[in-house]
Amino acid sequence: MKILILSKDYPPTIGGVENYSYYIAEGLGRNNDVQVLTFKGRDKENTWPDTVRVKRISLGIKVPEAVKGLFLVLYLFFNALIKKPDYVFATTWKVGYPAMLLKKLFSYKLVITCHGAEITRHKDSSDTMDRMKETLSVADQLIAVSEFTKAKTIEYASVSADKVTVVPNGVDLSKMNVIPKEKARKRIGFEKDCFYALTVSRVDSRKGHEKVLSAIPSILDKYPHFRYVIVGNGPEKEKLQKLCVELGIDSIVRFAGYVESELLDYYYSAADTFVMINTMTDDKDFEGFGLVFAEAGYYGLPLIGGNNSGPKEVIVHNESGFLINGDVDSVVASVTTLMRDAESCKKLGEKAKELTCKRFSVDYMVENTNLLLNEL
Repeated sequence: MKILILSKDYPPTIGGVENYSYYIAEGLGRNNDVQVLTFKGRDKENTWPDTVRVKRISLGIKVPEAVKGLFLVLYLFFNALIKKPDYVFATTWKVGYPAMLLKKLFSYKLVITCHGAEITRHKDSSDTMDRMKETLSVADQLIAVSEFTKAKTIEYASVSADKVTVVPNGVDLSKMNVIPKEKARKRIGFEKDCFYALTVSRVDSRKGHEKVLSAIPSILDKYPHFRYVIVGNGPEKEKLQKLCVELGIDSIVRFAGYVESELLDYYYSAADTFVMINTMTDDKDFEGFGLVFAEAGYYGLPLIGGNNSGPKEVIVHNESGFLINGDVDSVVASVTTLMRDAESCKKLGEKAKELTCKRFSVDYMVENTNLLLNEL
């Protein structure tokens, strides 16, 4: 099959959709003729080992989205005219819009991936919503990264359920390395006999760091050897650091900032549980999937997450961790349950790893995507 993948951004640009686009292109490229059409980022492309043909459109200056869309239409037109792809695979609906406009001129099948909030965040703009609905309705197949995202796509785009297939996001297991706990703790300076909860995410209000911090005084009343580590940066970091001082827990909480992937193995391997109390205040901002939970699960960590949106499909309550409503009492209860029952903690972590390896790997994602294309 000839497959043209459209992505607004692509590695070495960093991001969730960028990684998704890369792994889809790399995976489908093993057995198909794959080319990627994307825009040139600020990074030097020659530092990135492309495994498929990648055409990066260089505009030279920052331009409005409408202008980028026009350039994408032109490049797509000539690509479809000369290369004649069997499939155009858009990794978001916005890059799928130009492919929808040209679809009547060419014989390719159009596939679009729906990730989550990009489907709902423009609900107050009728023009944008109309473009999205038209794009998704014309597509031959829609892929949703979770059942939650599928439901939102059906609701907001008014498409039939049989047009949307769920293919969960995947983590690259080949790049993850579990380190012996004692070695990992020594490398990054974790105390030997303490219980460590870990959050790896952008530091913003949706990730629920404040909920964990607010619960720590109560946890320390029962278990003084509790510690909390936050990996990542973001707009809420300074506010959370001040909160730690106010609560008197600044010696208990470590803000690790940005951590390179190699060292991140050590943080995951040194931790005892992974916690991220994801919140969903409205339909404009939510976790479409929650890939970081799958990532943490690979290291055998029991998972604690918010009982909403995509993470509900990654965490199996009472089997691989806990889904909680996020109030202080529920955070305290879930953490202290793990701390007082080491055997239960171990079993939950083992189940989390089993589920990641079975359902949430890049290989599984690519395999199911390839099967879906073959069935169109």
